[in-house]
Amino acid sequence: MTETLTVLQPDRVTIREQTLEEVPATGAQLTVTVKGASFFTGQSALKKAREVAQLVEALQSAGLPENCISIESIRLQTSSGAILKNSSASYSLKLDCKNIEQLSEILTVVTSAKNISLDALDWQYGDLSERKNKWIAEVVALANATAKEAATALGVQVSGVHDCQFKYFGLSTPQAGHEDSADFPGTMRRRESSFDIGMAMRQSDLKGIQVTVVYRISGQQQS
Repeated sequence: MTETLTVLQPDRVTIREQTLEEVPATGAQLTVTVKGASFFTGQSALKKAREVAQLVEALQSAGLPENCISIESIRLQTSSGAILKNSSASYSLKLDCKNIEQLSEILTVVTSAKNISLDALDWQYGDLSERKNKWIAEVVALANATAKEAATALGVQVSGVHDCQFKYFGLSTPQAGHEDSADFPGTMRRRESSFDIGMAMRQSDLKGIQVTVVYRISGQQQS
């Protein structure tokens, strides 16, 4: 999917091109809350809190390694105000599912228990560096071709580049000279915060790059 914008300025022409691609998710990070009958602190809760330990065991049986399960936060629930070992607690866990093929089994484990809630799901897309390089080459080539066509139609020549800016859709870009990542209109957010397991969740996202190039033009416009 591409889009072109051409703007004329004195001795300059601005070309904007973009390319978008539907990228499938390679994994997902899930945030779940487990309600427990006892209170433990730190990562030790993964083994000592009975309800959490049961979930960890079930997740491992579903193929999720133990090192992909971590405690994010713990909320103590007590009516007396005293912190006791047998005080109830809510444990927030992060599950890092690196293999998208395992996600259905992991969701089955999480949603089958009454004391566990699925709070958020963030789709992961792996290393997109090769795709980014391909997109950059594509949009720059498109911009160059459009600039030449515009110059020919105007009876002038492209003599250089005054400015070049990139905008990334669905990608983080900490490099200088690149604009921040943006949401493309009409695309879905990667995080799913409301769930209906009976319905399909989107496992891909539109990602891509937009380039805006200001070209210098020279020569006399034909009358």
